[in-house]
Amino acid sequence: MASLSVRNRNRGKTYKDGRPKPPNWEYRFEAAKVNGKRNQISDSGFKTKKEAEIAGTQALARYNNAGTHFVPSEMSVSDYMDYWSSTYASTNISDGTAASYMNIINKYIKPKLGIYKLKAVTTIVLQEFMDSLGQDYDFSKDYMTTILKLLRQTFKYAMEVAEFISVNPTVNVSIPNIDYCDTGDEEILVLSTEEVSTILSYFQGSFYQYYAMLIAYYTGLRVSEVYGLTWDRIDFERKTITVNRIAKTFNYNAKKGAVNCHVKYKNKQIWYLGACKTKTSYRTISIGDTLVNALMDYKEWQDENRDFYKEYYTHCYGIEELSQNKRKVIRILQTTEIRTDLEELHLVCVKENGSFSGTASMRYPSFVINKKLGIKFTFHAFRHTHATMLIEQGIPIKTVSERLGHANTQITWDVYVKVTEQMEQAAVEAFETGSGIRLRDEALYAIWKKTKNICRSTEYYTKRGIKVCEEWEDFGAFEQWALDNGWTSGLRLLRIDKAGDFGPDNCMFGTENKSVKGKYIYSDGFNMKSYSVQQVGRSWCYRITDYDTNGNRIERRKAGYATEEDAARAAEEFICDMLAKREMRADTVQLRLVT
Repeated sequence: MASLSVRNRNRGKTYKDGRPKPPNWEYRFEAAKVNGKRNQISDSGFKTKKEAEIAGTQALARYNNAGTHFVPSEMSVSDYMDYWSSTYASTNISDGTAASYMNIINKYIKPKLGIYKLKAVTTIVLQEFMDSLGQDYDFSKDYMTTILKLLRQTFKYAMEVAEFISVNPTVNVSIPNIDYCDTGDEEILVLSTEEVSTILSYFQGSFYQYYAMLIAYYTGLRVSEVYGLTWDRIDFERKTITVNRIAKTFNYNAKKGAVNCHVKYKNKQIWYLGACKTKTSYRTISIGDTLVNALMDYKEWQDENRDFYKEYYTHCYGIEELSQNKRKVIRILQTTEIRTDLEELHLVCVKENGSFSGTASMRYPSFVINKKLGIKFTFHAFRHTHATMLIEQGIPIKTVSERLGHANTQITWDVYVKVTEQMEQAAVEAFETGSGIRLRDEALYAIWKKTKNICRSTEYYTKRGIKVCEEWEDFGAFEQWALDNGWTSGLRLLRIDKAGDFGPDNCMFGTENKSVKGKYIYSDGFNMKSYSVQQVGRSWCYRITDYDTNGNRIERRKAGYATEEDAARAAEEFICDMLAKREMRADTVQLRLVT
């Protein structure tokens, strides 16, 4: 039977600058020959010998037992948790979540369950474990739910994928029914316009903090996404920002960071650029002119600082590494040296001298805003504010969700669609406006219906392609336009240009029998009349079509005007007088009828 061997592939090896290379443990064992040739199975990249031995043991067991019946595992819970962390968690869980899970495993699961054999753990053992956590610690209900979720995930993997156990003992386990320290949802902080203005005004002189807040307010980006931005991710011409990595730090590399950074760190933190939170977090969003212009000024200021500090300016370079759970990350190396062997990272949110302190830059501003300015604040409040403002302005929830980089729209609904005072008041006003009962004007309805019919069935209109605009296909829209544009009973719907369609921009109400057409049109708001003006010899004349009392057509014409404007003015004066006489005659007829 094949035996397992492990070795450190980087033992005794150094970088060009003399620094020792980090451990790179590898496991290896002999497999069956293929075509008579020696065949070995191996894997490397493990940081410790123990990790390589655990992974190698499981790989060898899978190889030896391939095709055989189920064999219960002799592995302990502690070793299995290490195995699960180095296999499943390293490729399927984000760095932040993996770090949180490892904290739970090391602080709570291993001390109480680690010594048990994996195959011996039963439902009652796990239920007693959950009950003891509820009694011994003042955990929130959400945190207890997270612990149970982790147990279910790990034991499900042990049964369905690794086949170390035949039954999943977590199926019927539940969190204890006790009074938890908190029962409400996470508070959603939404800033008012006045509060945002106060905050930005206070920090306007601290550019690397001010512009981080400005970006968050105008885009809704997470704090890690803001500090993960580099200038090549901002397209000033297309007015877009691309989010494809975030700024993060790992406490387990604190000592390593202090040695390798070539600059002094007060908090011994070293920063990385790594993978985004979810797949949908990778996105390109549009930005407006306000933010574009502000960022252009900020970039110009940074370029001036680079020239001013010269050899004392801090440059940020990227070094590719693997995180603790084998994720590719870019370590940010900060130094005043010029490094030609590394790619320089032109980070957006850096201090005046070019140094970068990541999301830690917002700790002091948060303290000042809460204590000195008296505004309840977290950096995430900018994201909440951005999202809430979009929703209140009627932006579709799917658009908001995509802009925020949420995994699905349900998250957006659950987090942001709260009934704020503004939204509630808008709802009341909308109901008052839309729910009132108003009987339709039948005369107006008849005009609308007739207009639609003649456009569909009359040869004159169909040949010329004259139609009712799409907006007026709905009577409600037509009715609202009519009420807003002087409709009273007895007026007719007239087209300003009778070659054009029926629509808001080409119609009015008046007393004429037909629509008008022409360059020169006179209207007093209710009546409308067209006329023509042309040059005859050295003078100008006007022509107006009129009708006598019998309905016969008459042409009113007068010449002798010095300019085109004089002729047009005279024509409109004549039309005004003509319409006034027509109304007077109508009043006389009405008076006779009443008498």
